[in-house]
Order: sequence, then structure tokens, then C-alpha cells
Amino acid sequence: MLQLVLFRSIPTPPTVTVDDAPGETDPGAIRYVSASCPAETYPEYRARYSINEGALGAWSSWSTTPSTTASMWFGEKLVVEVEARCISDWTPQIPGTEGPPATTVNPPWIRPIPAPDAPLNVRHDNGGTSAPKADRVLWNAVVCPTNTTVSYIPQRDGSGVGWQDGLTYNVATSYGTRYTYTAIARCVSPYTTSPNSAQSNETGWTTGIPAPSTGLLSV
Repeated sequence: MLQLVLFRSIPTPPTVTVDDAPGETDPGAIRYVSASCPAETYPEYRARYSINEGALGAWSSWSTTPSTTASMWFGEKLVVEVEARCISDWTPQIPGTEGPPATTVNPPWIRPIPAPDAPLNVRHDNGGTSAPKADRVLWNAVVCPTNTTVSYIPQRDGSGVGWQDGLTYNVATSYGTRYTYTAIARCVSPYTTSPNSAQSNETGWTTGIPAPSTGLLSV
């Protein structure tokens, strides 16, 4: 009598790593490792993922290739759920001989945002609203990746005065004082912030001192 014995095994749950690629919308391969199966069997995988805390997508097809890809922008948040199961060479011919799956949900992975270029053409004029001379500092816009926003911090003598979105900063000046300013940029998403850019060029000026008023001399 021929007897068929089926051994259905549960694999070691796979761990998940994400290889970041240089393209703006491609994080590279989502790799699964450490899914082990008994002798005469081998693992296959399927995955689904969500971006920015949305619903998990559909499962991919089962595959022996331990990777998949996801399209996402810099600064976005990725959660991957992976299942692994053990199969044998008989599995395609005999449905039901595959092992039950083991599931891994990876910790959220946030795609890093690269540092932006430094602000260009930092300069000053008297078009602001500050007293007494309406001095202000200006700079050119910096471009950040899609789905991120740029913010700037003007710096006086290397000390920041606060992050802001605009391209101008009003300086509360005093008479007879030297002012030097630079600017730094960064890119921001709801989940992470880029490193700061390099420091910009410096602009500087000295405020004048008005002539004294002439009073009437009484004798």
C-alpha cells in the first residue's frame, strides 16, 4: 500500500529591511530575510504595504523571490506586512501541501529626506517694516522634494532667530550697529525632517547714526 505523508511546517517569520534607492519616488527593494524551512522544503513570500498610515494594499502573489518594491516619496512612512510559508516541489501539483504562513509586520520605516541646497543670494534692503530703518533680509527660494515643504532660519552671527516659511525677515535695528546675516534651509514632511542645508552666503550692513537735532539757544 502506498502511503502519502504530508509534513506541513511553519517557517521562521521573515524579517524585513528596506534598501533606499537614490530616485525620488523609488525606495528600492523591500527585502525579507531569515525565513527558514525544513529540509526538502523552501520558503515563498507575499507582501502588502501601506504608505502614510493608509489602509494596507492587496497581497502580492506568492513568490520565492524574497523582495518587492514600493513607490514612495522622500519623507513618507511605509509599513510592510510579509507572510512566508514552506512549500516543496510537490506543492504546485498537490494543493494543500503548502505550510501555514508566518507573518511579520515591520516597524514603520520613514524614507529619509536629503538635505536641500543652501539658500542663494542672501541680501538686505530697506523694504521691511522694522524700526527705525525698515531693514530686512531676503533670500531666494529653495526647492524641496515632492510632498515636503521648505522652511528657513535666518541667522545673525551664527545664531538662529526661528524657523519660518517666508523668504524675508524683518530686522529690528538700532542706530550705529553692525548686522550680518546668513540663512539655512531644511525640508519637512509630516513624519520627518531633513538635515539642515549648508549655510548661505553672508550679507551685512551697518546702520547709520542720524545727525543731532539743533535746538535754539536762549540768552
